[in-house]
Amino acid sequence: MNLFLNKKLANEEMDEPEDITLEYNSVLESLMEDMPIGCYILKPDHTVLYWNREVERLLGYLASEMQGERCTDMPVGCCFTDGKRIPFHSCPATIAYTTGRSSSLSMFMKHKNGKDLLVKNTFVPIKDMSGQVIELVSLFVPMTEESYNEDLIGMIYEVVTRDPLTCLPSRKYMEVYLQQAFDLYHRSGHPFAVLFVDVNHFTKINHNYGQSTGDTILHNIGLALCEYGRKTDRFCRWSGDEFVGLLEIKGKEDLIGAMQ
Repeated sequence: MNLFLNKKLANEEMDEPEDITLEYNSVLESLMEDMPIGCYILKPDHTVLYWNREVERLLGYLASEMQGERCTDMPVGCCFTDGKRIPFHSCPATIAYTTGRSSSLSMFMKHKNGKDLLVKNTFVPIKDMSGQVIELVSLFVPMTEESYNEDLIGMIYEVVTRDPLTCLPSRKYMEVYLQQAFDLYHRSGHPFAVLFVDVNHFTKINHNYGQSTGDTILHNIGLALCEYGRKTDRFCRWSGDEFVGLLEIKGKEDLIGAMQ
């Protein structure tokens, strides 16, 4: 599955420990295969790279039938809720690829037996180190099932984009929530704060004490942010020795409390 290979290659470029990467890939693959949400992964040209067991159950097509095929060429019948066929430019996968942001749509997909299934389909763009979208992760469930849960989809997105060294989500994850915070601010004036943290002289630390010491410092910073941050706060490893937090506040006076 390319998602895991790309993640491994990205981590190798960052010289992160291989055992951490392998453990990350194993947990991620297990989560996506066993979770109660349909999940498939596309290349930008809509070629299917991955098709989990829940998609097999919901749509009737086996992974062996779909992998390597373009979903637009398969009889999955993606339609708007009014029954009209979804054109390529309106497909949430195309929108996620074009904008670099998650895209959701309530739509019909056709089961192998010919019956239509109403689903909410959310596509998450996965980017390489240069910011280019290389894969599109689909997370979907039938609209009629009680198992649909926005928080669960958010959790899965966090895991997909998680940095294995610090156990924090990566920049890709934070960019989505920062954009949502800005959009909410422009609509309603709801305030928020952005926390920026970096490690002073980190290059010297790696040079003088070794990369393993630097990795330990970054890992401990990630743990500290998770431990001392509030439940409403979000944190990520932005890049290298830089971390970013998105803090929920009611006004400027809340900043002092949020930072303590």
